Order: sequence, then C-alpha cells, then structure tokens
Amino acid sequence: MTALCRPRRTLNDSPVVVIDGVLPTVHVRRRLPLAVAGLLIAVQLPAVAVIGPTAEQLDEANERVGQLEDQATGARRDLDRVEDDRRTFDARLQAANEALTGADEQASAAALASASADAEAERTRRELDAASAALVANRQALADVVRDAYMHGGSSTSPLLAVLEQLSTATDPSGLSDVLHLLDTVVVERGAVVDDTRRLIRQTDQLTRAAADAAARQADEAATAQVALDRAAALHAETLALVADAEDAAQQQRGLLEELDADRTAAERQVESLEDQARRAADTADAAVTIVALGSGLSRVGGITVATSLAPALEDLLESARADGYVLGGYGYRSPETTARMRRANGCPDVYNSPASSCRVPTARPGESMHEQGLAIDFSYQDRTICYPRSPSRCSGNGAFDWLRANAGRYGLHVLDTEAWHWSTNGQ
Repeated sequence: MTALCRPRRTLNDSPVVVIDGVLPTVHVRRRLPLAVAGLLIAVQLPAVAVIGPTAEQLDEANERVGQLEDQATGARRDLDRVEDDRRTFDARLQAANEALTGADEQASAAALASASADAEAERTRRELDAASAALVANRQALADVVRDAYMHGGSSTSPLLAVLEQLSTATDPSGLSDVLHLLDTVVVERGAVVDDTRRLIRQTDQLTRAAADAAARQADEAATAQVALDRAAALHAETLALVADAEDAAQQQRGLLEELDADRTAAERQVESLEDQARRAADTADAAVTIVALGSGLSRVGGITVATSLAPALEDLLESARADGYVLGGYGYRSPETTARMRRANGCPDVYNSPASSCRVPTARPGESMHEQGLAIDFSYQDRTICYPRSPSRCSGNGAFDWLRANAGRYGLHVLDTEAWHWSTNGQ
C-alpha cells in the first residue's frame, strides 16, 4: 500500500518525515537524528500508543446513565404520586370506618327504638282490647240491671235483685223507698262505669294509634339507618380495596426504583471503568502527542478523534499546551446518530427539529453540529470538562481555559460564545 509522506518541522527546524498510512499508523513528532528519521521512510511503524475507549463508547455509557437517572426521576415521581394516592385512600378509609361505625350505631339504636315502639303498640292494643271487653261487659251488666229492675225478675237473675225482692215484701213504705233509691243508685253507678269505660276506650284508642304511628316511624328510621349502614359498608369495602391496590402499586414502584438505582449504579461504574481505561491509555502514552489515522477522513490525536484536516493543528496545540504544563484531553467527532441520542438524553422536545436552545442541555440538531464534521472539540483538563457549564465570560481564572483563549486561535480554533469548553474552526 502506498505511503504518503509529508515533511514536518521540529522545534529546532530539523526536517522530520511523518508517514500517513491508510491503516492506523503512529506519527511520532520528536527531535530525531536525520539517520533515524530516514529509517521511517522505509519502515511503517505500528501504533504503540495504548488506545482507550472511544468517545462514542463514553457517550453511550454517559447517555445510559442519563437515561437511567431520568427513568429513576420519573419512577420517584410515580412513587410519590402512588404514595399520595395511598395516603388519600387511607384518609378515606378512616372516614369510611367512622361512617360505618356511626351508621352501625344508628341502625342498632333505630332497631331498638323500633322494637320498643312495636312493644308499646302491642301493649296499647292489649289495653284497648281489654277496655273494649270491659265496655261490652259493663253494657251487658247495665242492661241486666235495668231489665231486672223493671221486670222484677227472679233472684236467679241477679243477687242484687234477690235482695230487692226480699225487701219489697216489707210492709214499711219507707223501706221500699230506700230499696228503690238504692236500685236507682246502682243503675246510675253502672251507667257511670259504662261512660268511664267509653272514655278509657277513646283514650286507649288514641294511645294505640299514636303507638302504631310511632312504630311505623321507627320502622322507617330503622330501614333508612339500615340502608345507610349498607352504603357505608359498601364504601368501606371499596375504599379498603383501593388502599390495598395503592399499597401494591407503591410496593411495585419501590421495587422498580430499586432496580433502576441498581442499573444506574452499574452504568456509573461502567462509565468510571471507561474513564479509568481512558486515563490509563493517556498515562501510558508517549510524552509526545501521536496521530492515528482512522480512515473515513478521521484521525485520533492524543485520544481526541477529529477530521484528518484538523489533526496536524490539534497535534501542535496539544504539544504546545503540554510544554506549558497543561495536558489537555477532550471529545471531538461524533456521528449524527450519537447527536440524536444526546438530544434525547438532554431533553430536546423534537430530536431532529427543535432548536438547541430548547433542550435541557443545549445540543445542536443532527447534521448541524461541528462535532459531526470532526471540526469541534470539547476540551477537558484533569479529567473534567473545562469550565462546564459556564460561558467564556465567566471562566477567567481557569488556567486551562486562559491558555486556550491565549493560544488556540493560532491553531485555527475558536471558542463558542456560550460554552467555554467548546472550540471549533468557526467558533460554532
């Protein structure tokens, strides 16, 4: 395979040949004797830098953590809602318990009052029957007295008339008068008894009707109380079922949240592992920055994947930063698919159409990001994104940012006016 050679200059202006092959090839920029440099023309050296995880792998791992965090947040909201429902149903159940107890007491009291009213009505009916029987008997007795008095019937008809008959044989007129007076008194008294019995019947009849009315009212109240009791019992049973369902839902939601927390912990550990691999790769790399051609117009420079056209300038920038004490890392190229995934994770309303400003974390639309052209880099220093999430105007005093602001323009990179960490060939 034909190797393309291009001359480069070292810091002492000694020419060094760097080989760009189609297959991944390490390009070493060092102050080498000309004899050693000449060997590079004939020998294609294999890559010696330790390659860590790709930016997409880290993106996907971080995206997974973000998705799980969003799911866990949603699960917590659902759990809070279910717990609120459960507390609401608990309160309803307490009210249903109180209503059921009150209805039961009212129904019991109404049933007792109804039974008492029925007993009173029965007693007054018996008194009415007795008074009616007494009226009949007194009427009959009065009729007998009157009949015997006027017919002077035999002594077998009435003991009183038997006495009167004996007295009537007396020759003394005054005695007979006394007997007749006594007879008149007896008749009057019998009539008074009949009248009293009639009054008693009327009074007893009124009491009987009142007792019957009271018994009917108590029966209605008892029936109403029983209906209320039945409704309260049905509401209690329904609320009890709701409480049980809410508790089951809360338990399931708590289990889901535990699973999401466990998955998120595992995803975070994966991110930590990938970042550790990246750190180890950076730690084991040569002091000099290396360029690895990846094909498809992309190259990796110091662990940052960018467009091959940007690779030489980035190489010079990273080496210059190292010379000044800043070992920079970062994230460069990403595919449109990765951009779409990031927009989903960053809460963009419409993954492909909504503007970057509408996202929870501003993210360019697929096809519009300079990252997709490999012409943008999110710089990091000491494993932290530089000044995230501040704008350049709020990042003064950060050593790595101040270095980039003073030097990056010489290498064709310009900062985005809203993101201190984002540098691109056109500042977008």
